[in-house]
Amino acid sequence: MSIRTVRGRAERALPGLILVSAVGVAWLVIASSWNQQDQFTLTTAIVAVLIVLASAQGVMLWQRVTAANRAGARLAGLASEEGTFRALVERLPAALYIAGFGPEATWNYVSPRIEALLGFTAAEWMADSSLWMRQIHPDDRERVTREEAEQWSRKPGVVSASEYRMLSRDGRAIWIRDEAVIITDEQGSPSFFRGYIIDITAQKEAEGALRRSEEQTRRIIDTASYAYLGMDADGLIADWNQAAEQTFGWSREEVIGQPLADRVIPVAQREAHRAGLAKFLETGQGPILGTRLEVNAVHRDGREFPVELTIWAVGTGESATFSALVHDITLRKELERQLEHQAFHDSLTGLANRALFADRVAHAMARQERARRSMAVIFLDLDDFKTVNDSLGHAAGDQLLTAVAERLRGVMRPEDTVARFGGDEFAILLEETTRESARRVADRVLAALRSPFDLQGKQVFARGSAGVAVAQPGSSPPEDLLRHADLAMYTAKARGKGRIEFFEPRMHLAVIRRQELRSELEQAISRGDFVLHYQPFVDLRNGRLAGLEALIRWRHPERGLIEPDEFIPAAEETGLIVRLGAWITGEACRQMAAWDRAHALLSANGRQPLISVNVSTRQLTDPSLLDMVATSLRDSGLAPNRLLLEITESTLMAEVADTEQTLLRLRGTGVQLAMDDFGTGYSSLSYLERLPVDLLKIDRSFTASLGDDREVPVLLRSIIKLGHTLGLQVLAEGIERGDQVVRLRELGCRLGQGFHFSPPLPADAVPDAVAQRWQGSLSA
Repeated sequence: MSIRTVRGRAERALPGLILVSAVGVAWLVIASSWNQQDQFTLTTAIVAVLIVLASAQGVMLWQRVTAANRAGARLAGLASEEGTFRALVERLPAALYIAGFGPEATWNYVSPRIEALLGFTAAEWMADSSLWMRQIHPDDRERVTREEAEQWSRKPGVVSASEYRMLSRDGRAIWIRDEAVIITDEQGSPSFFRGYIIDITAQKEAEGALRRSEEQTRRIIDTASYAYLGMDADGLIADWNQAAEQTFGWSREEVIGQPLADRVIPVAQREAHRAGLAKFLETGQGPILGTRLEVNAVHRDGREFPVELTIWAVGTGESATFSALVHDITLRKELERQLEHQAFHDSLTGLANRALFADRVAHAMARQERARRSMAVIFLDLDDFKTVNDSLGHAAGDQLLTAVAERLRGVMRPEDTVARFGGDEFAILLEETTRESARRVADRVLAALRSPFDLQGKQVFARGSAGVAVAQPGSSPPEDLLRHADLAMYTAKARGKGRIEFFEPRMHLAVIRRQELRSELEQAISRGDFVLHYQPFVDLRNGRLAGLEALIRWRHPERGLIEPDEFIPAAEETGLIVRLGAWITGEACRQMAAWDRAHALLSANGRQPLISVNVSTRQLTDPSLLDMVATSLRDSGLAPNRLLLEITESTLMAEVADTEQTLLRLRGTGVQLAMDDFGTGYSSLSYLERLPVDLLKIDRSFTASLGDDREVPVLLRSIIKLGHTLGLQVLAEGIERGDQVVRLRELGCRLGQGFHFSPPLPADAVPDAVAQRWQGSLSA
């Protein structure tokens, strides 16, 4: 009997039972008023029976009703739970299924989610048992068939999983993950599969992108020019690219799994390496992580060499891994060492230069204060050196300076410092000496110069004038000592040359004379007593004119034509160089524009040559520099890219941050920039890479060392190669001979300048000289 039937009957019988009970109660009340005892007794018995019967039936019916209500409540609860479960299944991102066991099995159940995944309804899947296999991607069908066959042999309760592609109703390929388990019947035999499928397309795409990224990263690592090393938390090598093999000499197979310290770290540093690793694993901190530093590494053959190292960590503790990029900087260090040597040594003679000499004087004076002993400085200037340059050329002049330096080394003690200050000026530092000893040394120096020098098969005499300044303990600062020796030397020059003079206070009168020179210089600028000469520079590949460098001369009313070496320092000191530099730039641009209008300097390919102007340190720091350049170009009408501004290396390196900004603003006007006298100062290669220069001018001292029977200096070769690497043009100064042209061309130097091509020329002589010497390369 169903619950609904029981409940219905109970509901229909209930009114009757209530009526019977009511009648019985009424009868008892009526009968209580009767007098006949027997009748009352019988009636009472009947009524009691009826009440009992009615009560029993009512109790039974109520029990049935109560049971029915409880069963209904349970069924209603089950129905509610079924609805909740169904809603939950439909909300799952996976489609659930139940399928029969075996190849011919059918789909017993598929949740509605299947339609959202693949576009087919659950009814379609259950109606067509072959639909599933038809929708598997053709490239995956054979594998899935094989895996399905393997599933039938699996133990019940073991989950099997597979990932493959299916085609949706609209033809899209969708990656799914299919997980199923075999369910057994009461006898333990496989009965059906129960499982689910879920869309993993996004995961597969992410994995593919990650895999492609990893493959690309691997290719980058394997082909990188830097060595790449990987290390685990135990300090064992986990990765090693081809560049690492070349850098350290070990193959990948030889080092994987081996301690990193034993392969690449010098013995003296291995303990520090292990301590640093242990500290990181314990604290998660490492002072060198993420920083670029220079350290020494060790090659397989045992030699140590400098490297630039960048190391970083992923994770902490025992799961940490480390990666490092290592760059062999041996060549860079060698070049920097040579450049640093050049910064403190004269490139032509190898002697100490002005900077190193001043530093040693300062240290010597500090020691002198402690030891309470005297010291002295000797300034030496060659007499009439300009005559050698003018008559025999700069190459002979450089040869003479080199020979003088050798003789000075030969007569000095090892502890003394000999320096070349530039041009034909030399300086000697004597520590722990007296006035008498200093005079003997100065006499010995001048005596060494009296013997003739053999230059290009000719005997040349080089006399010298010397000035000596002796410093007593606590007497004066280092710069005063140098100034006093310089004043004494100029006094020796003024008193007939070839002699020695000691500094005396009255020599300050010479300073007054210099002040007079400054006054004359200012008047000369106002009167326009200056003229420009122009020295060509050419393309070494074909001999064509590449440009002209503007060089100033002073037409002094009494002394005649004065070279810039005599008045430019005074112009720098007084600040007059700013006015003078503005005139030079404006006049050079005007003259080049005039030649352009006359079609006097066209090159063979129609390109017009550059005009080059030197910019001094004082000018570079002057705020009006940009306006001056713009005005010169505007007034002359010369195209900005025709103007080449030359700044010396020492000027560029003095205040790199400020210089860089100024050069960037100059470059913004369209002009070209050159670094002059490159190799004579200390250039940081990292700064050189940042500075917007177009051309490197190699100092003439490097060119002088070239010859048919001489080996090319390493630094010269390196500078030319550096220029090519940075995309800069390279110009060699001081070319005096044809064999130097050949050697420079072989080295890849593109431009050249020197007496071999032409000396500086007056403006009116330039067109004719150009036509005569480069006629074949100047036709339009």
